[in-house]
Amino acid sequence: GTNIPRIHIDGIEIETEPLESQEESPVEGAKDDVEQEEKDQAKNENDS
Repeated sequence: GTNIPRIHIDGIEIETEPLESQEESPVEGAKDDVEQEEKDQAKNENDS
């Protein structure tokens, strides 16, 4: 989305601002975000 990406680590929410990487290659950055979200979802399913 348009919100700042949030990475959850051990229940701690960390706000990240990858502005530099987005300026360099926004398409690649968005792709990485989607892949990370998919990994997080899979990890959460395994943990529960």
